[in-house]
Formats: sequence, C-alpha cells, structure tokens
Amino acid sequence: MGNIFKFVFHICLLTIWVFLTSGSKTETLVKPNEGISSNVSYVPYKNVGEKLLYFSEEMVTWFKANAICRTMKGHLVSIENYSVWNAINEHLKTKPKNYYWWISANDLDSEGKFIWANTGTPMDYAVWRQGEPNDREKNEDCVHLILENGRYEMNDFRCRYPINFICERESVDK
Repeated sequence: MGNIFKFVFHICLLTIWVFLTSGSKTETLVKPNEGISSNVSYVPYKNVGEKLLYFSEEMVTWFKANAICRTMKGHLVSIENYSVWNAINEHLKTKPKNYYWWISANDLDSEGKFIWANTGTPMDYAVWRQGEPNDREKNEDCVHLILENGRYEMNDFRCRYPINFICERESVDK
C-alpha cells in the first residue's frame, strides 16, 4: 500500500509541476481555424495526419511521460496503422533530430504481449526495428520510436530511461 501512496503523491507533484511550467513550453500551437473548437485559442497539440499530437521537448521516463500526457487531457500516442505511423514519421522529419520518442505500447503486464496503454488493446500493428522486440537483459517493457536508416521504427526499451515523448488527444473539447 505504501508504494501506491508514493505513486499517487508523485503524480500529484508532477501535475502541479506541469501546471506551473506548461505555459512556457508550447513549441507548436494549434489555432482555432485548424479544425479545433473556436473557443480555444491555443493548445500545445498539432494536427498530424488523423491524430492530434504533442511532441515533447523534455526527456522523461515512460511513466512520467504517461502522467504528463494525462495532465494534458491525453495519453501517449498509439500507432494503430500505417497511415498514422507514416504521418508521424513525416512530421518528425521536420523537427530537430531526436532519436528516441516514447509511445504508449508496452508489455508491462505480460512479457511479449504488447498492448496500447490507453486502451489495453493488443498492439496489432508494429514497425519493429530489425531484431526487436528482444527484451534485452529482461528489462525492456516499454516501446519507443528510434531513428533507423532515415525512418522511425519501434523498439522495446527500458521504461525508466529519459527520452522525448508523443502525446495524443482525441479532441480539444473533451
């Protein structure tokens, strides 16, 4: 029970920190005329293909990335098909080279059975890096995108390693 209390306490602290610092870290803005509700003037999400996404500038663990996305009324991105994967790849080509990006896929509950964290559904679509997933040293349970040969592919990785992350939100009105 003590671990649950610590976890909730850290989430509360993280929520306060994100709230206090989020105003200065919005690199990409969505304007109302870009298909977003007109009563919202700016949010840190951007339309990328069929998704509304936020690309972080900070590097954090998978767990902290998941918590930050939730405070932003979203979740780590799920890449369910080729068009989503391709749109994210094309968008990342326009950004400075960050070689790693957390996404929502993980096998924390059952080794080798990857799911999307936001829905709990099996990860049916994947563009794995060659030789992946490999659960190297029995310590890789979270999935990130890694830049490989000019495109981003999926790799299982240590959840506690700090890297950039991508949040997804259904809509600004929710």
